[in-house]
Amino acid sequence: MGLLQPALLVIRRKSRSLFSQLDSALDNVVGNVAEGDGKVGGHRRQSFLVTLGEAREARGRLATAYVKGYVSLDEVVPGAEKLREVERILGRFV
Repeated sequence: MGLLQPALLVIRRKSRSLFSQLDSALDNVVGNVAEGDGKVGGHRRQSFLVTLGEAREARGRLATAYVKGYVSLDEVVPGAEKLREVERILGRFV
């Protein structure tokens, strides 16, 4: 997620734990979409449902980084908006 690269670098310096959780959630969004694309029926829906949760978690972690003063809104809004777009798309599949 190139939109978040500068923010991720700052978050990693400020909080290894928060960075790790955010990085994992972002990785899982990509991986679960790919996995769900290869499934059918209820298994596909379940993969996309998990992905939706991961996208929401990532946005929540970005909000946490902002609230803690690690990053500015300008640094996280573009990535958060892209995650909302992913959530809207996934909402059609779950």
